[in-house]
Amino acid sequence: MKFKNFEDIEYELIFAIPKFSRAVEGLCDSPDTERPQIIVDPQLLKRRKLNVLIEEVFHAHLYDLPEWKARKFAANLGKLIYSTFMAEPSRRCARRKPRKRRLNNRRSDLI
Repeated sequence: MKFKNFEDIEYELIFAIPKFSRAVEGLCDSPDTERPQIIVDPQLLKRRKLNVLIEEVFHAHLYDLPEWKARKFAANLGKLIYSTFMAEPSRRCARRKPRKRRLNNRRSDLI
């Protein structure tokens, strides 16, 4: 799958185990490389794979921002997407029912 970032640079998305280190779950090439790629480990669990994909696409669009910002953004967006669309129905975020308003026991309320 391919997509373009804000500067119209085309990235290729590849699901493969990153070759450099087993501890790496995903990689994003610099937009300055000839054919930039994003690599995401396909063996990750569904929710972790989603977060890594979001993080690496974030890097493709905003390459100069620090890693911690990409991770925080990916964790927040991944949680929202997963809980809204991917989690089992019993674990999805449900809308709370509105609370019933209590009547104050003031004299004016009783008259």
